[in-house]
Amino acid sequence: MLRHQTTDAAIAVFASGVRDFPNSGKMHVGLGCAYYVAGQYEEAARSILQSTTIDPHNRLAYFFLGKLYERAYALQDAITDKFRAYAQQSPDDPWFYYNYGTILYLRSQTDPHPDYEPAKTYLRKAIDLREGQFDRSVGFLAHAIQANPKLAKAHYRLGLAYTRLGQGDKAKLEFEVFKKLDSESQTEPERRQIIQFLVKGRL
Repeated sequence: MLRHQTTDAAIAVFASGVRDFPNSGKMHVGLGCAYYVAGQYEEAARSILQSTTIDPHNRLAYFFLGKLYERAYALQDAITDKFRAYAQQSPDDPWFYYNYGTILYLRSQTDPHPDYEPAKTYLRKAIDLREGQFDRSVGFLAHAIQANPKLAKAHYRLGLAYTRLGQGDKAKLEFEVFKKLDSESQTEPERRQIIQFLVKGRL
């Protein structure tokens, strides 16, 4: 919708959806996103704030509220309150903590006696969660490779995960395996064509 039609049309469609389904958090987020693309940031923030009242666990809503904080000046306090309330539920969303940490940092800059520790705490939480996701990815990918060692993409993604975790030696080994498997997969179609040619030549 947002890619193929004008923003006015997208706003109209989602506004109609909100009227028809006022208790749909996703509709309010959709309307907020349409307003965001149109550059109507305060309207976007209002709609997405409403979505968090309906569905306080919608990660996409907090992602956009984080992007809107500096642009929807009149609603900065309301956005901060939503983040503060959701933080008490300890969500496992690194983007939430990154955005909340950034908001707290920006608010501290306007304080005559700034305290940056809360911002640092949430930003560190974002990093810890992100690294935890890579740790889980390593376990999942290693299990997949154990089941099928010829999964080239799994070796590549495992290499990326090791890189993000700072384990360069392990990453290098996985990338080498990926290159070998990828090279073999590219030559396999050619081998099949040659075999088919030889078989047909005998007939």
